[in-house]
Amino acid sequence: MNSVIEKLMGVDVLTDQVIASDLLISAKSGVKDYAFALKTAEAILCLFE
Repeated sequence: MNSVIEKLMGVDVLTDQVIASDLLISAKSGVKDYAFALKTAEAILCLFE
């Protein structure tokens, strides 16, 4: 889309907001997955003690 039309319609701001939201959601998901993996690894290691 033409950048002038994007600015007139406000699409450029919306696009930036969507990109930022997607980044934050992806980061949150990654942290949750990593925490789950650590908790699972800890539980498995406790079985061998």
